[in-house]
Amino acid sequence: MELQRFTLNQRIQHALLFISTLVLIFTGLSVKYPGSWGIWTYKNAYTMGTVLLIHKMAGIILIAAVILNIIYIFIDWGHRDIIPRRKDFSDFAQMLRFFFRKSGERPKFGRYAYYQKFDYWAVVFGCALLIPTGIILWFKSGAASVLPASYIAAARTIHSGEAVLAILAIFIFHFYNSHYNPDDFPISWTWWHGKISEEKMKKEHPLEYEEIAKKGV
Repeated sequence: MELQRFTLNQRIQHALLFISTLVLIFTGLSVKYPGSWGIWTYKNAYTMGTVLLIHKMAGIILIAAVILNIIYIFIDWGHRDIIPRRKDFSDFAQMLRFFFRKSGERPKFGRYAYYQKFDYWAVVFGCALLIPTGIILWFKSGAASVLPASYIAAARTIHSGEAVLAILAIFIFHFYNSHYNPDDFPISWTWWHGKISEEKMKKEHPLEYEEIAKKGV
């Protein structure tokens, strides 16, 4: 038996984020490392201007995804399960005890585990840095008329550094939690069809499963 975990709205948001992020990573690294990473790009008839244009268009899609998510989260109070709570800290402590064999019991998670919330808020933090700094670099001439040169240089450093940090977080932390762990390897298709097996729901989100069972869904 399969249960619905993500709605179509949530999957569309994820798809926008996923596609725009992949394009931003590829084009961003091509701009940052034109002599190594970007050499394939430029050998295949793409100029720096074209790569930057694609990067900016992907940035617009990312901004649209962020705006859609903000509306989705804050218009309906029922979507606020992703907000950290005190229980997340106790769950983290309990998970450490479980990992180090100080306890034989895993913490019981609701709709989102603490590491999934961390994953989400890491994206929020990253976008909060990448979007403003990206806009400054996009409209550099206009920004230079109101901001000191040191601010623009700082924006470039922050944008570049946070982008690399985001890449590492995505391909190590997020991909492991969602795909590379032993239960899902090589890939979980929940992000595509939005469904999760009843067994997995019981194991990973027992508190949410209990709520669903009470409602008779």
